[in-house]
Amino acid sequence: MATVYFFNGTQSGTADGSSSDPFDLNQLATQEGSATSGDIFIFKDGTYSLSSALSFGSATTNKSLTYRAESTREVTFQSSSSFSFGNSSLTASQTYEGLVFISTSTGNDIVKWNQDNTITDKLHTFNECDFKAKIFGEFNGQTTRPKVTFNSCQFEQSGAVASYWFEQRNGNAGVGTDLLFVNCIIHNRTGTGTASFVFRRFAVTTKNTIIFDYSNSIGSTLFTDGSLTLSGPCDLIRADGNSLSSDANNIAQDPLFVDQTNGDFRLRPSSPCINAGTAS
Repeated sequence: MATVYFFNGTQSGTADGSSSDPFDLNQLATQEGSATSGDIFIFKDGTYSLSSALSFGSATTNKSLTYRAESTREVTFQSSSSFSFGNSSLTASQTYEGLVFISTSTGNDIVKWNQDNTITDKLHTFNECDFKAKIFGEFNGQTTRPKVTFNSCQFEQSGAVASYWFEQRNGNAGVGTDLLFVNCIIHNRTGTGTASFVFRRFAVTTKNTIIFDYSNSIGSTLFTDGSLTLSGPCDLIRADGNSLSSDANNIAQDPLFVDQTNGDFRLRPSSPCINAGTAS
């Protein structure tokens, strides 16, 4: 039977990890080390303001763990540094549910995923998680080629970037580095930044996913050293109406969000994306 560990961010001393006496967030790596495969880590609702990097799975290699918000999207990790998931020896699947990650860092290597380079399976699965950062998936010298699945997640690129929203800065041209987006939204709501591409050095598959560029600076979704597969209907579009992909599965029309200025990315009844997706 799985053990459930509760965390908040302020508890200290003799906490026992129960819902009424949760561990301090600083105990995360320690409890990962003592956990067994199948255990669940639940974070109490609230905003966790951090001044340093936060790592998930840094102390485990062969244990499948679940990291879950107490209430979906009611747990926010806000950091001036970076977030990392897994490590170069990871061989077991990790699941993340309902969590929000916001980084105000202006550096590189802000959101990172990692796993053993001999594993071909996607070991990281994010369900209903949101990310907001300057850039995602940057790896400086990364060799482990992570594989990640995102289900019903939202990514908001914030602030100025170099040339890409998602980039592996060094390494082979996307070989073995797989990102799967299902029912996701990727955007830069503020319209800032001068990136030319969304992805570099990734093998990307999207299904029922919207990529919307408010800055109108993206010339193409994918840089040449990688691949992009639209496995089902997607909507890859700039605010000025220019398509970001010539794929036949690209709807390339304004998705008609309810109020993107204020972060409401629900679709209006007249949206071309409604009933255009696929369940297969």
